[in-house]
Amino acid sequence: MPHHENEEMLTGGNVSRVYRSGDTVRRELKPDSPKIHKLLKHLENKGFSYAPKFLGIDEKGREILSLLYLNKIKGYFNFKWFVFGKNGGNYMSISLFEQRSVET
Repeated sequence: MPHHENEEMLTGGNVSRVYRSGDTVRRELKPDSPKIHKLLKHLENKGFSYAPKFLGIDEKGREILSLLYLNKIKGYFNFKWFVFGKNGGNYMSISLFEQRSVET
């Protein structure tokens, strides 16, 4: 059985349907998706760890992104795109943000 059959639709997005499957997020491709994939690869190559990683395209033609757990990231953020969660969940997809330093 393919892993994506155990997926959960995430709420909160206003552009496309987004699904969680294990530690990945699946999202429908858009015309600008290749640009986003290139940006995410660039951020990953530069060591920026606060954006999801582009992992490829699944057999349904959707992009596969790594899942970010917000509760593991310290600080506060200025979110730029979409945040998804379910029942107060702490996960998101395709969210680029600036981290502000916080004294602990």
